[in-house]
Order: sequence, then structure tokens, then C-alpha cells
Amino acid sequence: MDASGTESTVLKEYTQQSHTQQTAVGHGYALSVQGARHLHDHVPCQDHSLYKIDGDTVFIGVADGHGDAKHALSHIGSRLALEIAYPILKEALETLTIPHTHREWLSIQNNIERRVRWEWNCACKRELGLPDSDGSWIPELIQFGTTLLACCQSSKGLLCFQIGDGDIAWMSQDGSVHYIFPESEDVIGTVTHSLCRPFEEGVCQSCLLPPPINCSMILLSTDGIRDCLQGERDRFATILPWLSKRKDDPITQIAQWLYQISSSGNGDDMSVAIHYPSSDHL
Repeated sequence: MDASGTESTVLKEYTQQSHTQQTAVGHGYALSVQGARHLHDHVPCQDHSLYKIDGDTVFIGVADGHGDAKHALSHIGSRLALEIAYPILKEALETLTIPHTHREWLSIQNNIERRVRWEWNCACKRELGLPDSDGSWIPELIQFGTTLLACCQSSKGLLCFQIGDGDIAWMSQDGSVHYIFPESEDVIGTVTHSLCRPFEEGVCQSCLLPPPINCSMILLSTDGIRDCLQGERDRFATILPWLSKRKDDPITQIAQWLYQISSSGNGDDMSVAIHYPSSDHL
């Protein structure tokens, strides 16, 4: 069975962008909802999210455009980040082996980040009508500024990649919640790393987890939800079991819940991408 769908709708005036898919590998969705503050100010949703199953490979990702005047095209930058990340992480996962040393992994991580930045730079230059064969950094890229969180899973394992704030978490079969990466000391409040800056070694976080992972759920989220929960990871962790119990709910209900969080919090856009693996594809 393979059922998939992509939609962009307006629900109670706020915009929603979503992707859903179900195959023998598992099922899930990606969902981005315009925040209450952006709705009030007539600003488009700066977030994008993506959920894609290709054969036995699952890709999930979220990206949060910065949204201020200096980053006027960040709603485009977030979409481009996910479009280029999918083929890069898929190819990396197909060819990677578990590194033997920390130094080896740092080399792999830097290579992945350099390619992500190069391809994103090229994609942004195409949007500007500039020559796109050279992915070197130029100042015009700042207006596309965005974060990027992405995971790619297959029989080879789970490859995770993150630039900027947000959370990648997974829930084990016993219901306990785990975070892929420790909290970054460099990301505080509205200060975050971004794709729109020149390459700087050590900015991204990445890891490759070998199978079996023994998880019932993988969740990626931009910073909107946790910021509305006063930034506490313990409180954020409670939404994984809550969402898991509602994994068969209509996507519109989850969108309404996200908008309610935005309305009662800081008004930011909200994005999640969730994968529920089937029992034989953990």
C-alpha cells in the first residue's frame, strides 16, 4: 500500500502546508502552520516541512525561515533547504559506513554540511536569477536565512542533520523520549545558526545511528512549540506520547492544535515532521 498526499489549505484563515504518506515502511506526516503573529501581520508562514518515503528510505525534515526584514525571502529559503537536503542525505546514507573514530565522523559531517550549503546557495541564486553553477557564498544569500533539521532512515540506519535551533527526538517502544543531540550552548533565545552564513566548521550537528533503533516514533520540530513551552525540554517531551495517541487523527486537527499553541504563546509559526515506523522497519 502506498497512499500519499500534499496539500496547502486555509483553515480558519491561517495557512497550512502538509505532506502525508503511508507504505509498508511506515507512515507519518509533515505539517507547517502559520503562526498567530504572522497571520495578524499578514506575513506568510516562514516554515516549511517535508515527509517523503522512497522505497525503503524515509526522509523527514523541517526548516524555519528567520522572517525579519533582513531575511525577507526566508519563506523561500526554508523550502529550498528541504528540497536540496533530501537527495544529499539519501545519497550519504546509502554510501556511509559507521566511522571508527570521532575524527573520521567530523570529516564526514563537514563534507555533508559543505554540500548542503553549496546546493542551497545554488538554489537561492536560481531564485535571484543569478548564475547557479557556483555555490560559493555571496551576501545576497542572507535574505534567504533559515534553519534546517532533517533525518533520513533506511536499513542502513538513521542519519540526522541539524543547523540551528529546533528539536529531533524519538520515542522508544516503552514510551520513553530521547533527544538525538544535546542542547547547543550557541543557540540562545532568538540567536541561532543559519544556512545563510558562510561555512564554519562545527556549526552543524549530525549523527548516524545503526539499526535496530527500536523506536515507535521520530519527531522533528522547529523551535516554535518549545518556545511556547518556555523552552523546557522536559515539557516538550510530553508532546510525543500525546501525538502518538493521535497518530490517526485528521491532519486538520493537528493543525488546529498547533495554531492554538501559537496563539497562546509567542505567535510563531509551527512545524512538525513525524514518522511512525512499521514493526518490521525499526
